[in-house]
Parts: sequence; C-alpha cells; structure tokens
Amino acid sequence: MQIFMLAFITLLVAGSLLTPVIQHNMDSQQNVTSVMGQVNEYQMFMFVANNYMAKYSGGPGDVTWDMMKTASGAPSGAANATMPSNWKVHVAADMSWVTCTQMDERALGIIQQLVTPNGMSLNSTQQNNQQYVVVGASTDLGKASQCM
Repeated sequence: MQIFMLAFITLLVAGSLLTPVIQHNMDSQQNVTSVMGQVNEYQMFMFVANNYMAKYSGGPGDVTWDMMKTASGAPSGAANATMPSNWKVHVAADMSWVTCTQMDERALGIIQQLVTPNGMSLNSTQQNNQQYVVVGASTDLGKASQCM
C-alpha cells in the first residue's frame, strides 16, 4: 500500500509541475496563431486597399474596410472577412493615401521580413506621444500623422 501511495504522490507532484509547462506551450501557440492571423489580415487589407485605391474616384477622407470589401475588384472572400474596426485608408487632399492599421509589435516584425526584399522597410516615428511604424520609404514618415 505504501508503494502505491508513493507512486500516486510522485505522479501528483509530477503532474502539478508539468501543468504550467503544458499551459505555457498552449499559450505560446495561441500567441503565434494570433500574430500570424494579424499578419494575414494585414496582407488581405493591403491587397484590397491597393485594388480599391487604383480605381478610387472619391474625395479626401477615410475609407473603411466595409466600403472596400464589397467593391468591384475585391476578392470574393473579402466580403465575409472582418478587420479590426480602427483599420482604415486615409485619403489626403492631394489624393495620396495611407493605410492606418494598429498592430502588435510581433506582427510588425514578421511584416518587416516580408517587405524588406521588396525594397521597403519599417520606419519608426513618434508624434503626439504615439509611436508609429510606417511601411515604405523613410520619406513617407510624415504620412503617419494622417492616421490620427
């Protein structure tokens, strides 16, 4: 009986020590999934925004995901997709435009790996105590203010 009790206690202690490790691995996997989901959303948003803005005939202001996702030229899957509500395209008076997409720093790290081979980079700027990262040339840093 003592051997059974000793084996039970050993299993109980080992199980309690393994639980945080298993939970940590599950949390890490969820974080990776969340970050990759945000990168995929960003890629879809940019693809649809590029197509939409190529045919844009409106005036200055903000363009939302709901406006772009059902426009002609948008992929059929875009109509059912949702994006964070604060993501938008801002069109300036000179008709230049910038996408405003608040993102996790880890997702930005992955995006940097995607855009660097295409001659773009992530450039950081701070305006009104907010940190902004602009994807593109360093000359585009002024566009960050359009996202406020």
